[in-house]
Amino acid sequence: MDANGLEALSMRKIAAELDVEAMSLYHHVPGKAALLEGLAEHVLAEVRLRRGEPGNRAGAVADVARALRANALAHPSAIPLFGALGLGSPAARRHTEDVLDVLGGAGFAPQDAFTAFLLVRSYVLGYVLWEVRHTEARAAGTIPPTRAGTLTSADVPHLAPLAAFIATFDNDAEFERGLGVLVAGLELAAHT
Repeated sequence: MDANGLEALSMRKIAAELDVEAMSLYHHVPGKAALLEGLAEHVLAEVRLRRGEPGNRAGAVADVARALRANALAHPSAIPLFGALGLGSPAARRHTEDVLDVLGGAGFAPQDAFTAFLLVRSYVLGYVLWEVRHTEARAAGTIPPTRAGTLTSADVPHLAPLAAFIATFDNDAEFERGLGVLVAGLELAAHT
């Protein structure tokens, strides 16, 4: 999955990688759905959550977001898999339970912790998906770099003044900036 993407994952390709017959894999997993569940469990087990200070909700949300981002950047091909996992998935349930434990320990009420997790997960997966795809497109030369003067006010009056900012866009800094906005909003909305 990490080498060729989630869409390229097949029982036949895994068997070839392992130098076994594809049918022999079915002795270990009943099908591709079970394989994807195991893959999700393996990747989500790598998320390193840390318990922060009790009462530090902002710190807990930021720590969860950073841990999820590090995991998604390590396995960007798994992002569609993460996006499709529901609580019917044992891997998703365990992961969600771990995050809720951290957020609850920081002082979030149960419903607020769940809402915070959904918002953080959506933000992180969306940001990383854009970040990875944009970086890949730049490296492949399919989108030219933005330079001052390439965006004109006549064509894009709102983007043109941002050309210098866009040209020096810092993914890490902007992730943190967006995370700060998200954390502030969660703090305002949290039930105490």
